[in-house]
This record gives sequence, structure tokens and C-alpha cells, in this order.
Amino acid sequence: MQILCVAANIILNYIITEVITITTGHQRKCGKLLTFIILLVPALSLPLMDVKTLSAFFITRLLLVILSIFGKFIAYSIIFGKFRLNIMYVCLLSLITSQTYSTIFAQFIKNDSLLSIVAFIFEAALLLAFVILIRRRNSAPAVRQELSSIPKLQYAGILLLAYLINIFIWASLDSRHQTMARILMIPTMLGLIAVLISIMTTTISAHKQRTISALLSEQMDNQVEYYRKINLLYSDFRAFRHDFKNHLLCLRSLISENENEKAMEYINDIEELSIKHKNKFDTGNIIIDSLLTDKDEKAQETGARIVFNGYAPTMGIKNSDCAVVFSNALDNAIEACSKDTEGREKVITIDSDFRQGYFFVRISNPMFSAVSFKGKNQLVTSKTDKSLHGFGVANIINTVQKYDGNVDISTDNDVFCLDITIHLRNELKNPEQ
Repeated sequence: MQILCVAANIILNYIITEVITITTGHQRKCGKLLTFIILLVPALSLPLMDVKTLSAFFITRLLLVILSIFGKFIAYSIIFGKFRLNIMYVCLLSLITSQTYSTIFAQFIKNDSLLSIVAFIFEAALLLAFVILIRRRNSAPAVRQELSSIPKLQYAGILLLAYLINIFIWASLDSRHQTMARILMIPTMLGLIAVLISIMTTTISAHKQRTISALLSEQMDNQVEYYRKINLLYSDFRAFRHDFKNHLLCLRSLISENENEKAMEYINDIEELSIKHKNKFDTGNIIIDSLLTDKDEKAQETGARIVFNGYAPTMGIKNSDCAVVFSNALDNAIEACSKDTEGREKVITIDSDFRQGYFFVRISNPMFSAVSFKGKNQLVTSKTDKSLHGFGVANIINTVQKYDGNVDISTDNDVFCLDITIHLRNELKNPEQ
């Protein structure tokens, strides 16, 4: 029976080497035969771990377990030709899972050697299924990437907690170790709470980063669209300039022949052609012109329109940052106007100016629903999918703070008003720097 136990343990450890390859990317430096020989050494420690004796001496069992861990770690390190923490993590995890399975099956199997064999075979089967699944899907790189994103301290905490829980369950199921179970209860519960908080914090942070990344990606797509429209505008302008001399020749010919009416019609045609693709807005910044034209088209779908007064800067602030401010503010304003159910006229007003090194902009829009705040300038989104919204104002504030500016929000007389002040930087002569 002991021989079968050692054999089952060697097979399990060999499969674990496959798991190490998948989860860490390390490749074995030894052949299969030499690998089995090396794994034989830690497997032979099992006959020393007499369960009946160790159940009475917990410290002895713990010491043998520690020796077993380091024996496996040294064996795996020799097989892979390197000492790495991630190999140690796999050793610890395999120890915890093995003891967990033993604790579970101990309720049905009373023979200690048979219990170890069943636990080893069960774990080996699960790990083998994992290895086959990952390799068939060619998802080993994805698995390694996901594992590498787990903070090392959190990973170590999870392993420690899992081991504490395993010992706690083992002691609880044996009437002779109830005192130990009561002692382990408090650290186990505290560890569980700490790990849960850590996991929740990491999960929330990761979700927030993914959401912000998705929003930034969307804004980047919008900016690419604005640049595309600007490029079309320039293309039209170049085409018009190319034909300009021909237009002059035609006009000169009509005027020389006293065809004044035809000349005026020709001029009107040229004027209509030049206006056809012209942006509706003239802020002094062609990128903001394109952005406002695009947003005004979307506003009209809700029965609203955008009115711009003043100028947008071309120096002192990056065009991309300026676009973030206007884009987010107008998206929120258009969303607010879409809540009108009576079809009233809705005007989104932008008052923009810059003087003495500062850029001032006020964007106001009518409100058709109450706005809630959870802090200064922190809006509570009213959208259904709260995980994907509510970052618009936060993006504006983050952008403005890059220029030592400030944002102020007011909601008076059913009008939402966003006041922004930005300190223009002298070193940004080219907005795209």
C-alpha cells in the first residue's frame, strides 16, 4: 500500500510540473526519466508521516509538512533549473489542495494509506484535466497573464488563509483537537475577512480601470473621427484652391463679355460650394469647430442646439485635453436635454474666452430631472448602467487639474452650469506637443 501511495504521489508531482510550465512559462531542463527519479526523493518522505503518530503531535506533523514543502520545492527547482517564488507558490498550493482532499475523503475512508492514494489520484485527475483543457485551447499565455496580475502579497495571503482553514477543518473534525480548533478560529476568521477585503479592493480597482480605459478608448475614437473630418475639410479646401485659378478665368471671361448676371450666378455657385462643407462653428480652433459641429448634430436629435460665444485657445493647452473637456461636458448636456418629454426648445450655451494666461469656459444647459451630489462636484449618475457612466465630470476635473485649474458646478433655476478655469501654459506653443 505504501508503494502505491509513493507511486501516486510521483504521478501527481509530475503533473504538477506540467502545471508549473503552464502557469509560469518555465520549461523542464530534465528528461522524463530523470524527472521521475528526482520526484522520487520527496515522495519517499510519505512513509515517515504516520498519521496516527502525527495526530497526537501536531508540531511534529507541521515540521514534516515544512520539510515536505521544501523537498518538493528543491526537486522542482532542480527539474526547471532555477529557483523562483512562483514555483514555491505552486508547491504551497499543491500541499493545501492535497490536504483539503484528504480532509474531505477522511469522512469516508478510514485507512490512512488508502486515503492518501485516493486524494493523490483525485488531485492528479483534476490537474490533468486542467492541463489538457489549457493546451487544447492554447490559452497558457492568457493564464500566465492573469496570474501575473495578482499582487504577490495578496497571493501569499490567500495561500496562508487556505492552509489555516485546512488545519482548522482538520482539527474541528477530530474531537481530540477541539482546543486547537478554537484557537485557530479567530485568526482564520480575521484572515478570511482581510483576504476578502483585499480581493474586493483589487476587483473594484480593476473594474474601475477597465471602465476608465473603455471611456478613454471611446474618446480617442471620437477624436480620430474629428481629425478625419478635419482632413476631409482640408481636402475640400485644397481641391477648391486647385480650381480657384480656373474660377477666376471663368469670371474674368464673363465680366469681359459683360455677362454680369451670369458672373453673379457663378459667384453664388462658388460661394455655396465653399460653404457646403464648412463647419457650423468658428471658434478659432479648427478641431473644436469640428467637435462642436459633430455634437450639435447629436444635440439636434434630442431637439436641442448648441450656441457658442467667444473663442477656443490654440496655444497653452493640448487640443486633446481641450477636446476631452468639451466632449464630456457636451455629452452630459445632450443627455440632460434628452430627458425632456414636452418637446420644448433646448439651448446648450457655451461662453468661452481666454485672457491674461487663463482660459474661461461656461457650459450651461436646461435640466429636466433632479441632479444629486455625493460631494463637491461629484455627481450621482442617473443612468441605468452606473458602472459605465458617471466618469464624465471626473474626466473633466482630472484634465483641468493638469493645468492647475478648477471646476465649479451649480444648478440654479433648472439650469445646469459648468464653470471651468484653466491656466494656459506658455511652453505649449503647439497644442499637439
